[in-house]
Amino acid sequence: MWAESVGDAALADAVTGLQRHLYGAMPAQAAWNGTPLAQALRRHAARAPVHRHRQAMPALPPLNP
Repeated sequence: MWAESVGDAALADAVTGLQRHLYGAMPAQAAWNGTPLAQALRRHAARAPVHRHRQAMPALPPLNP
């Protein structure tokens, strides 16, 4: 599992807690708290690189100019 492969025990525990809440044999008695998972994911989130594209020439002429 990705959460275990990154070496972050808190992330792996948070994912395991969610899996147990959703798919556990016993019905969930309490609401699941997603804050620990959200915090752990934020630590591993990377900003998407900004790609600057040059303006391409249109392939077709304007329609009804």
